[in-house]
Amino acid sequence: MSTIILKPSKRPVWKKILIAVLIIALIVGGSIGLYAYDNLSWQTRLMDHVWQAGFVEKQATLPNGTVLAYGEGGVPDGVPLFLIHGQQVAWEDYSRVLPQLAQSYHIYAVDCHGHGNSSHDPARYSCSAMTEDFIWFIQNVIGKPCLLSGHSSGGVLATNIAATAPEYALGLLIEDAPFHCFRPEEMKANNAFVWSDGFLLSHNFLNQSEEKSYYAYYFENASIWKLFGEGMVKKLADDGRAYTASGVDAPFSLWYMPASMMNSLYYNNRYDLLFGEAFYDDSWFSGLNEDAMLQAVQCPTVYLHAKESHMMDGVMTCATSDETARQVSLLIPKCTKVELPYSDHDIHYVHPKDFLDGLEQLNQLI
Repeated sequence: MSTIILKPSKRPVWKKILIAVLIIALIVGGSIGLYAYDNLSWQTRLMDHVWQAGFVEKQATLPNGTVLAYGEGGVPDGVPLFLIHGQQVAWEDYSRVLPQLAQSYHIYAVDCHGHGNSSHDPARYSCSAMTEDFIWFIQNVIGKPCLLSGHSSGGVLATNIAATAPEYALGLLIEDAPFHCFRPEEMKANNAFVWSDGFLLSHNFLNQSEEKSYYAYYFENASIWKLFGEGMVKKLADDGRAYTASGVDAPFSLWYMPASMMNSLYYNNRYDLLFGEAFYDDSWFSGLNEDAMLQAVQCPTVYLHAKESHMMDGVMTCATSDETARQVSLLIPKCTKVELPYSDHDIHYVHPKDFLDGLEQLNQLI
């Protein structure tokens, strides 16, 4: 009796190669798709959690005609917390911390003048005018003393509110505010990135007529993007120009650029460049004595200071140096300074836990 052994037919080599190529293509394509999705939807996904936490966007109209847009949410009769963002973003920049804050506080996160859906009126683009409007907001919308928290220039505003209306300040959380570093002569002396790639650049854009897209102008002239090479700069500028030409009202984002690099440009479609011009010509600080302001703060204060950083060519990329932050903390009577040597400027966004811990520390001091 003979035995017949059936052997499986061999798949041709070219078919194996084709299958392998298809699998690799699917993996690469899927990875690119996920990367693009993350870059285009990061803020929408964060805000989904904010809306689910019960936040709503509202507007208040002041007697002088100024409109202040703000997000409100949290514990109905919780301790009021007034959040003031930094430049070129909007109240939604706090999206990483708002759901957690909503469990303990009644939050009012405002759009600063010239930002978001608040009034774009250059006549109010000064620390003194904005402080006056925000004190009205506390008196008439919040209706009682509150915790104040401000990031960057918003930190200067929060500090000035605490100094000007101490009866409305329960406590103050300063988040990497640029004290003694944000006036033109100070930025120039420090060789500050925010001057060369920020206020000077936007000033030059406003005073030319050839380029209509700020995004294109920014990508072509800001030194940071030149590190990516001419090809990438051209790609970025072309995409920025196309976005401007489209006239869409959606925030600016690019599928191939990570959120960490685009955060400051995301809400730029709702940012008035004339707000930055007030820093270029120093009018934002008109009548403000920073030392007197700091010394007038009576409430307990926690000052979060991010790491001091410089580029290889000496350009200062942080808000304040370690020494300046030390001097500032000594001027505030009841100040606890917290050094965050691993954090970048936007602490509540890049290290939300440190921001939340700082607020908890402030509560323990009250």
